[in-house]
Amino acid sequence: MVGINADAWSSQLEAVLAMDHQRLRHLLVEAGRDTGTPGVRSELVRVFAREVAAHVAAEEEVLTAVLQHDAAAAAAPAGDELQHAAGILAAAPDDHAAQEAVASALELHVSVQEGEVLPRLHDKAREKQLAVLAERFAKAREAAPS
Repeated sequence: MVGINADAWSSQLEAVLAMDHQRLRHLLVEAGRDTGTPGVRSELVRVFAREVAAHVAAEEEVLTAVLQHDAAAAAAPAGDELQHAAGILAAAPDDHAAQEAVASALELHVSVQEGEVLPRLHDKAREKQLAVLAERFAKAREAAPS
């Protein structure tokens, strides 16, 4: 079990997702820094792209199972757009326009997940169920190839 102070969020699931979203933001910032060392930015961007893929896969596995076609259908395009933008950035790590596109796609993804998907989950599930989903997300996230 991942140790989380759920008091800061309305559920453990919200905490787990918010922390992972924040981690993705941090990775993107790090990938955008000028390292001055050849190849480092490319590797950081590849790590970011792998982590995005693992994050989106874990969300799809866990959240889609609960929401079925409801909010999951609305959330899927944001995850797909994020993965697509991350792939473009991985192919051109020094492209500032690609980095901006990824940042926008990440914020859209976070907005949809935290603003639309999580509230629908809260409407459908009890707190104990949300805690189980948080655990499933954490396990799926850890098991995803990165």
